[in-house]
Amino acid sequence: MIANHAGTFVPTAAQLVGLDGLAIGLLLVGLGVKAGMVPLHLWLPLAHPAAPIAASAVLSGTMIKVAILGWLRFLPVGAVALADWGAWLSAVGLLTMFFALPIGMTQSDPKVILAYSSVSKMGLLMLLLGLILSDPALAPVGIAAITLYAAYHALVKGGLFLGVGLRKSAALAQPLVLGGLVILALALAGAPLTSGAVTKYGIKPLLDAANWTWLAAAVALSAVATTLLMARFLWISVRSAVGLCLAQRAWALLITLVLLFPFLLGKPGGLAHQCGNPGGRGRHRRRHRRTGHALSELVQAADRSDFPRRSAGAGHAAAARPGVARADPLASLEPALWQARTRCDRCLQPDL
Repeated sequence: MIANHAGTFVPTAAQLVGLDGLAIGLLLVGLGVKAGMVPLHLWLPLAHPAAPIAASAVLSGTMIKVAILGWLRFLPVGAVALADWGAWLSAVGLLTMFFALPIGMTQSDPKVILAYSSVSKMGLLMLLLGLILSDPALAPVGIAAITLYAAYHALVKGGLFLGVGLRKSAALAQPLVLGGLVILALALAGAPLTSGAVTKYGIKPLLDAANWTWLAAAVALSAVATTLLMARFLWISVRSAVGLCLAQRAWALLITLVLLFPFLLGKPGGLAHQCGNPGGRGRHRRRHRRTGHALSELVQAADRSDFPRRSAGAGHAAAARPGVARADPLASLEPALWQARTRCDRCLQPDL
């Protein structure tokens, strides 16, 4: 539809003037799925926990920003005022920004918390883009502010996801990794002397030029909520790292005992020697029973270290993440959407 209107697949903003409302609506909703627009956001907090750490860093850092790039590229930004569409996008952005933050506070998985934080930050970018669509005069300063904020969020959020992965694997460098997570969390919250503070000053001219007095207060309130969300994220990260450290030690001790078992079996006074001594069997049977019980507990502790279970099966991501299903009122839609997708895949699958 855009190519038919503009006569080219790479239109300029001037060529997009007069674009059909249906095309604009489809573009906003279609890319809204990519951006995590409420109520189309549910895939994001469900995909992050199942994805590898590196994939989560790329997904939240850069891939969801493609929606903003698509809107800037295929909407007549700066060429004509789209007051109705701009107001709609700003309203949805506000809803997205404040909807995700309280739900993120209820989560117990660090990656899910970061996912809801990304949804909230994308809501802020939608709000800024809506202001530009409403007033073309704001386009120069608005595009610069959006670009700065998107780049800042990509770097900080990617670093946070990578830090979560290091907390799960780098047992010898936990204090250093935790320090990096604290710095990145402060930057995402917009603390002074961080990149977050710089970006807040970067979007301030756009908010002032919009002449909406309550808008700056709303953005400030979201910054306070983001600070609380990052505090929750750090607390959960420390708790999960403690449990992981204990599980890793259980594995290390179990492997050590397995390697030492042949030597303990054959040494004088060992298990084989006691089995051959009728007088010592009764005295040592209780000791071996207690040892076997301790080894059983050790194996169970080591087995609990493999916490990223996928027992719920593909297609029931909300069931695999009960925190998301409990807190997010839209999570109940996920099983029905998955069943519809499965039926569609079966219809499209060729007969063999």
